[in-house]
Amino acid sequence: MCKRAFDPGDRIIRAAPSRVPASKLPRVYAVVNQKGGVGKTTTAINVAANLPQLGLSGLIVDMDPQGNTTSGLGVIRNELNSSIYNVIVDAEDINAVIRPTAVPGLDILPSHVSLAGAEIELINLPRRERRLLYALEALRVSYDYIIIDCPPSLGLLTVNSLVAAEYMLIPIQCEYYALEGLGALTHTTQLIQRELNAIQRRRSKPSSRATCASARHPVTACRSRNTTRPHVAPSPIRNSPGS
Repeated sequence: MCKRAFDPGDRIIRAAPSRVPASKLPRVYAVVNQKGGVGKTTTAINVAANLPQLGLSGLIVDMDPQGNTTSGLGVIRNELNSSIYNVIVDAEDINAVIRPTAVPGLDILPSHVSLAGAEIELINLPRRERRLLYALEALRVSYDYIIIDCPPSLGLLTVNSLVAAEYMLIPIQCEYYALEGLGALTHTTQLIQRELNAIQRRRSKPSSRATCASARHPVTACRSRNTTRPHVAPSPIRNSPGS
């Protein structure tokens, strides 16, 4: 994970410094698409839940105010005393907020409904685009991977996620409007690279809900694969039977 120079007196890093050695810093992936219903949460949960089976430790960060990743991993949101909201807005110690999930070997930084108002509150906070990055740098547990589930928007919560991430996973529907949205996301990523100096390496974009063999969207699906090559993952995310 990339390191940044920052003021040691900033409240966002008032927690103890990271004890994770540089050689064991995690790989950080943001699962992102401003379009809703494309499989971001499903992708994030399934990727993260399979890490322990591969002998890898993982942390999943739920940046979506809807909190489906949090509830999907067995955490009851109504019983939470603190969440990612308190970490990025109130600068609480991230290590005290992280919780275990129903999957052994996988931890979560849970979401809460209060996160819905965070974008307004972040506007007047210092380093508003890097709050999540600095919080992750204060981790005292050496995770192999961090998976960030982003909200369906291109607001400050998503910007924080992209600044903190090294890689993006972009589930897309192979449809015309989805491809228009992909262009907007690419533009936003380029702005973050240029203006915020974030490390961004687009590694793969799993194709969601359609393939080149799809009877519903064959042309659009092929266009998606051709225009994003070589970054498209070879295996699509298929519809469940009957959907």
